Amino acid sequence: MSRDEKGQLVLKFRPWLVLPARVLVLPEGKYAVGRGLLYSELLQVDDNYAKAMLDLPPRYRTHEHELAAIYNLVEVQDVGVLKGSKAVWRWLKELLGFRVQRLGQ
Repeated sequence: MSRDEKGQLVLKFRPWLVLPARVLVLPEGKYAVGRGLLYSELLQVDDNYAKAMLDLPPRYRTHEHELAAIYNLVEVQDVGVLKGSKAVWRWLKELLGFRVQRLGQ
C-alpha cells in the first residue's frame, strides 16, 4: 500500500502470489485502521459510519498504530468482536459500581 502523487491510497498486489500484479486505487476520503480480534481492516470513515474497505493480513495485527502513522490515517478503531467485548466489559464494570473514566469528566 502507498500513496500516489494526488494523495490517494493505492494498493498493489499479486493475486494468488503468482498472477500478474494488479493496482487498486481506493476512493478519496478519510481512512482509519480497524483493530480486530484476528486481523485488522482498512476502514473508510465518515462522520458516524465506518465502512470496511479491505482486510489486512494477520501479520499486521498489533501494528495498527504504526500503520496509521505511516499512511497518515485518521485513527485506530476497535471493530467486530473486539469492539463488542470491550463494550460488554465496560457495561459490566458500570453495573457493578466501578466508575469508568471517560475523557472530559
